[in-house]
Amino acid sequence: PTALKNNKFNEPFEAVTKLYGLPKYGTFDSTAVTTPFFILMFGMMLSDTGYGVVLVLGTLLFLKLLKPRGMMGSMAWVLFWGGISTVICGVLIGTVFGMGWNNLLGLGSTGPFPLIADPLKDSANAMKMLYICCGLGIAHMLFGVGINAYLCIRDGDWASAVFDNISWILMIGGIAMFATLPALKTVGVV
Repeated sequence: PTALKNNKFNEPFEAVTKLYGLPKYGTFDSTAVTTPFFILMFGMMLSDTGYGVVLVLGTLLFLKLLKPRGMMGSMAWVLFWGGISTVICGVLIGTVFGMGWNNLLGLGSTGPFPLIADPLKDSANAMKMLYICCGLGIAHMLFGVGINAYLCIRDGDWASAVFDNISWILMIGGIAMFATLPALKTVGVV
């Protein structure tokens, strides 16, 4: 049996951890380190300010009126924080209910939105968004590998930490430098 113990903010996200499987007794509870990535990626996938506001208000209303407990209450809080992230990502991408903020505000193409990129505008913006998403995915993956390296070191298994984990970090980092930073191609190869 495994019992998870997290702070008030991370506690609702234990429901997500439980959906994928509980960690073995005495091992690492990943809830606290996966929560920020889950919130960020949830918002990026939906990325519409209007839908985010609906999620936030809907979950607050649901929590206030029905006062759910257990898994249902936890999932409501997960949707609430996902809604907050969706609002922020919607502002950065410049959409509200499928429309552009500039059009909604009557600013035309000269308005400040999107703040990052509009992936539907043209292929350059789509590629910019793809690079951002790939970069975050690689960062997420390397973060997990780094945690595994730490756990190996903590348990005294230095060989696994270096050859199974840190080597991946160096290899992926080198490939990324080689592919994206022309000034550091040699460093990336090394």
